[in-house]
Amino acid sequence: KTLPERFAPIVSLPRHLLQSASGFSMGGGKAASLVIGPKEGYAAIVDKGESLCNASLIQIFALSTMAGCFIGFGALLSLTISGNIDGALKCLGPGVGTWLFAALFP
Repeated sequence: KTLPERFAPIVSLPRHLLQSASGFSMGGGKAASLVIGPKEGYAAIVDKGESLCNASLIQIFALSTMAGCFIGFGALLSLTISGNIDGALKCLGPGVGTWLFAALFP
């Protein structure tokens, strides 16, 4: 098996990104870099933009609704945790609760 085929079941990156992963020697075996470069990253963003331009209005509405729900769930989680933990963190100071809220919902 080639290197991208060996890592394909483990990593959920698109196949074109795995095929462009550069192989390098690291102490006795071949390893693949899973970090994509600027050229591949730009190409992936352009491909995503093209697919969204060709999407129907219903698909765009569904995707934006799911994105809004995802953001709302993150906000609800951060408010629930940071709002209910104030009593336990009063001995550490007021900044800890603010930091926790910012860490949960940047």
